[in-house]
Amino acid sequence: MSRYMKKEIKKEIKEYLNINAIDTTSLFGVYMVNVNTYEIEYINQSVKNMMADLNGKYCWEAMYGLDAPCPWCKIPQLVNENKKSNEQNVMFELFNEVNDKWYQIQEQAIDINENMTVKNAFMIDISEQKEAQSELIKSNVEFSLQQNELKKLEIELRELSNRDPLTNLYNRRYLSDISQDLLSLAKRNDTELSVLMIDIDKFKNINDTYGHDVGDEVIKLLSKQLIDFVRKSDVVARLGGEEFAIIFPNTDVDNAKNKAEEIRKEIELLTINLEDSRTILFTVSIGVSSFNKDVDLEFESILKKSDEALYEAKENGRNRVVLK
Repeated sequence: MSRYMKKEIKKEIKEYLNINAIDTTSLFGVYMVNVNTYEIEYINQSVKNMMADLNGKYCWEAMYGLDAPCPWCKIPQLVNENKKSNEQNVMFELFNEVNDKWYQIQEQAIDINENMTVKNAFMIDISEQKEAQSELIKSNVEFSLQQNELKKLEIELRELSNRDPLTNLYNRRYLSDISQDLLSLAKRNDTELSVLMIDIDKFKNINDTYGHDVGDEVIKLLSKQLIDFVRKSDVVARLGGEEFAIIFPNTDVDNAKNKAEEIRKEIELLTINLEDSRTILFTVSIGVSSFNKDVDLEFESILKKSDEALYEAKENGRNRVVLK
């Protein structure tokens, strides 16, 4: 095509689109590509500032310094089988490696005349928006991670608040909270629920004779043994001092009493060896009771029966199980 013809085409394009006003604008880039030859027919100054090769003939080499058509080329989407405009337009985002900037690009094929159809592209620099978006995403990720960490800490703190620091068993507060849930479940499903109250016999004598450190070892050893004897669904708690409680869901009073006897006998065999070669033996007394749907409206009623049974076990000689 002669230079004269090229100039005429450019003139016709400008007249057709009335784009003289955007030749020197820096607000957005405009370029036009022949859909048949892929030759650049028009570029404004803004596009010139982002081109890889100002002397490039084809759009892929001029714009991006490539040696073949761009893999993201939209021309096939914008023309029909006759290489004329299908009056569709596409919008997409593209990172230009030539100047390290992000652009939002809107493209449409335009029939300039019977012999000329061009792809008309408008390019807006969105690098700042992309950077802001990236920072926002980063902030959101950091915030999400912080929230997850806070939730994790909250769970850990809640767990710590429910645990006895010496034994890591549940404490009285947790027992009070979970007991009502378990009782409600037993009522709703018409199932059994049993409770053990356990107390170390003559624990004050152990503290007075061997010291509180040894007393703590006795409590920790008993706690470990209780955990070994229960199911995952059972709840073991230290109520304070040498007093413990176990809730057995789905367990009738006879099975709970048998379990209490197993615990009592096993505790009777435990020993703590001191540094001076002395050995400590200790026993426990256990009170057992079970949920009675006609009487026990609250969990405290069952716990009170177990406590009364424990008191009776103490009064009758200790190291025994009493059913109430």
